[in-house]
Amino acid sequence: MAQFLDLPIEIRNMIYRNVARRARVRFAYMTVFPLSTCGALLVCCKQINAEFFPAFLELARIDFSRKIHRKTGVVQLPGIQSAAIQHVSLGLNVFASDGGMILLKNMSNLKSFTYKAVGYYNIPGSVLKHVEACHNKDDTVPDDPSDECCDICSEKCAVDHLKDQVNKYPDILLGNCTAADDENGCNGDPQCCAGNPIRKVIGVWEYTGKPFKLIAQVYIEDLEFALDDDWIGFFDLGSKEMVICSGEDHDDIKTRFLVDLHGY
Repeated sequence: MAQFLDLPIEIRNMIYRNVARRARVRFAYMTVFPLSTCGALLVCCKQINAEFFPAFLELARIDFSRKIHRKTGVVQLPGIQSAAIQHVSLGLNVFASDGGMILLKNMSNLKSFTYKAVGYYNIPGSVLKHVEACHNKDDTVPDDPSDECCDICSEKCAVDHLKDQVNKYPDILLGNCTAADDENGCNGDPQCCAGNPIRKVIGVWEYTGKPFKLIAQVYIEDLEFALDDDWIGFFDLGSKEMVICSGEDHDDIKTRFLVDLHGY
């Protein structure tokens, strides 16, 4: 039986890039944890590590929030230089610190930065009732104008309501104001929340000329588990496009649409 290293390097590179492109890497405090395919390629042997590492830095989305010095922005991981990282995801508590801002400015080859939105969107209960009925083929649901979308597809029904919700509450993607902001006269206006961690990153991004994609990651809450799998959203602040996909497989795109940011 042929071994992995018996494959031509061109084939191995295709495998490396496919694994890296799908990878969502998070470094944690734990010293013992399940090893992913991406992690296995990094640690299995020196040759595979050397072959895979460039693709890893180029394509993988890396979250090392727990490995960043909060004051200096130094990445506390051997062999990883901030200038070589191209896709990164950081927690709110990290890029609100001095170190997070320093790191963001030092990642000179950065192509995309993903942050987690503070809130989430959900599929309203009134929709979930009809979605569940669609799955169960339940003919006893009372006639209702909203039944029409269920006759087409339960996912379409959920997507249509989700589009309305995202366009109605874009401040979830851009950073909600805190109670303290409101006390200082913010009155819920997301444009005035300069101290908000998300606002700080958006400010750095705009000040530097938007040199990379800035992406808000937001969870879609399905309160009654009516859908087949969990959904997640990725919003590109540059193109103003929202992509809704499966939480398990980000290549399984449910829908994509433009978002009205109401003057942002």
